[in-house]
Amino acid sequence: MISGIELVSRYFPFVDPAQIFTNRERLDREEWEEVGLSQFNVVNESGADLSQARVWVPTAAPPEATSYKFRVMAAPEASVFALCKPKSGSVAMVLRGENQRVAIFSESAMKIQARLVGKADLVIGENTAIMGARILLNNSSVSIGCNGLWSDEVILQGSDQHGIVDLATKKVINSAPAKTVLERHVWLGRRCMVLKGLTIGQGSIIGAGAIVAKSIPKACVAVGNPAKPVRQGISWCDRFELVEGLDADEIDALAGLEEDGRLLAVGN
Repeated sequence: MISGIELVSRYFPFVDPAQIFTNRERLDREEWEEVGLSQFNVVNESGADLSQARVWVPTAAPPEATSYKFRVMAAPEASVFALCKPKSGSVAMVLRGENQRVAIFSESAMKIQARLVGKADLVIGENTAIMGARILLNNSSVSIGCNGLWSDEVILQGSDQHGIVDLATKKVINSAPAKTVLERHVWLGRRCMVLKGLTIGQGSIIGAGAIVAKSIPKACVAVGNPAKPVRQGISWCDRFELVEGLDADEIDALAGLEEDGRLLAVGN
């Protein structure tokens, strides 16, 4: 077994714990144990050696076998998965690559279809609920902060799926790895699409049907195609009554605007 702190530092050093976890308490107290990928629902079309993948689950509350479904298209050599038990739903992943790193620290609703090709990284922070999403990664990485909310029919396109060729140089011009970051407490509206290589700032809201092609600042509402901020100094909570009685500092914390690395988890 290893501690949560050791798990993150050893296998996911590229993420900022302050973005992924509400505070360090969970990292300090939680222990993780290693299990086999085959204990989940696996379709191994490649006949690959599944023992090459390292899978870690929380010792106190491991996920059920039906919580994760894997379709293995190529040997997952040197790949690492850290998987929590979702409150509802399941996560289905298609794996075709090596050195893939996937961490789902959320125990909220998870209804995801993900396709990971090449060296792909996917990290989902605690208390983030995803009600229906497709995530596509090809030699790219996605980091999703804690205390977020995704509606249904959301698409996160973490990379292009086909090459774009410059006819003059005969070179593919869109093959560089991309990094996409959703910071803490981001709300994605129904049927929105997030494209590769951008950041959505803390506390922001993306309107229904929006297509996010460029980075969005924190604490704003962005709508349209392409998505653009239409109002600043805005954040959100799950239920209307939850902000009653909060002082100015707590409202700032709700939007992730505080400076001490904590985030008030209102309604999650």
